[in-house]
Amino acid sequence: TATTDPTNEATPEALEAYFGPEESPPAIYITIDDGWFPSDGVISLMKQEGVPLTTFLIVDAAREHLDFWKRFVDAGGQIQNHTLSHPWLTGLPADSVRQQWQAAQDAFYNWFGSRPTVGRPPYGASNATVRHTAADTGLNWLAMWSVTDNGRGISTWNRAKSVQDREITLSHWDPGVASDIEALLDAAKAAGLKPSLLPTTLPGGAAVRSANPPSATSQPD
Repeated sequence: TATTDPTNEATPEALEAYFGPEESPPAIYITIDDGWFPSDGVISLMKQEGVPLTTFLIVDAAREHLDFWKRFVDAGGQIQNHTLSHPWLTGLPADSVRQQWQAAQDAFYNWFGSRPTVGRPPYGASNATVRHTAADTGLNWLAMWSVTDNGRGISTWNRAKSVQDREITLSHWDPGVASDIEALLDAAKAAGLKPSLLPTTLPGGAAVRSANPPSATSQPD
């Protein structure tokens, strides 16, 4: 099949956003990356609290725990694309970047029955090639983040004392991830925010695009 030329600015480009769309009631989007250390505690929280979570999986990590990820989906979880092997995409040629996205699209379709519609580049490293190849492989947008909790407490992009409407949070499947997610759920509840799944597309397009990426939460993804 024909592919678009990632060097051509006229080719489609996946939108890149650090915040989700406005919803009613106000929403927060809790996401977890990688997949090396699945946690039954997270699934228990999802069931007890009745909240959905999004995970950006690496294929190489996901293949080791397929039964867990199927249970994650059954509990209301959403699986999205974090590439085949988690490289710095901005240092790769276009064909290699495309393969990183496409391999994950195909693997997740084979394992879970659907292809992701949202991607997250490893380390948040993005450029025109990353965005064009993402669109070329069926990803509608790239979800960055504005809040982190990776075992060191909640950190917001603007150093606010509380999480805010439309925030996208980032945690990792590390041994302490259940505690991180519990803290985020408590913070969301205190702020009156409803945990929601990331949308497959971004209503309003440029209205949710951030021209100046948050920097206070920048840490390896």
